[in-house]
Amino acid sequence: MYGAGARGRPGRRPAALATAEAKAGEDGLLEAAARLGVPLRVYGAGALAGVAVPDPSAAASAAVGTPSVAEAAALLAAGEGGVLAVGKRKSARVTCAVAYGPTCGPVYGPAYGPAYGPA
Repeated sequence: MYGAGARGRPGRRPAALATAEAKAGEDGLLEAAARLGVPLRVYGAGALAGVAVPDPSAAASAAVGTPSVAEAAALLAAGEGGVLAVGKRKSARVTCAVAYGPTCGPVYGPAYGPAYGPA
């Protein structure tokens, strides 16, 4: 995602983290937002489901009620005209995507917690 050493580098610090309401209380997200000094923006499943994404997931849809959390949340937080810079990347514990908006730096859309399984 973003190394702690990169915090002071211009253009490397995220403008926000963004996720689904169902994930908003995850300790990892709250800690990451606090450590980075950025807001955690939260969106309902309906808002997330209304965002067209390149890689929707049936597993995410079953788990949280929307076919995309990471990509859709990053795009919503980036605002109108936002562009998905990095499509979702999955690990065992987190899925993340990065979007940029016309008036903000990078926005990370992490979905922290157990991976949803196959996309």
